[in-house]
Amino acid sequence: RGARAYVTRFLRLAGEVYVALGGERDYLLVRGLYCSCPRFQRSLSRGSAFCHHLAGLEEAVKRGLVRDAGVDAATARRVVAEILAAGLSVELRRRIRD
Repeated sequence: RGARAYVTRFLRLAGEVYVALGGERDYLLVRGLYCSCPRFQRSLSRGSAFCHHLAGLEEAVKRGLVRDAGVDAATARRVVAEILAAGLSVELRRRIRD
């Protein structure tokens, strides 16, 4: 899957912090720096800092396809905590569904 497969799956949470929504998992991204996915973690051990989510995010930003999550700071903190603890944000998915 190339970066273009991911361009419609991103929400800006706050500042340069984004969420990549997946079918079964969500990933936390800091633009150009970090992704919570396992592939990114493995790439760090090889002296790189790459994953398809980060590449897809750059493409989505460039094409103007990133949506704003529209949440306040307290909700953003809950979303981050859910993704890091459980790999999925029920809070964010509920909010974008409603």
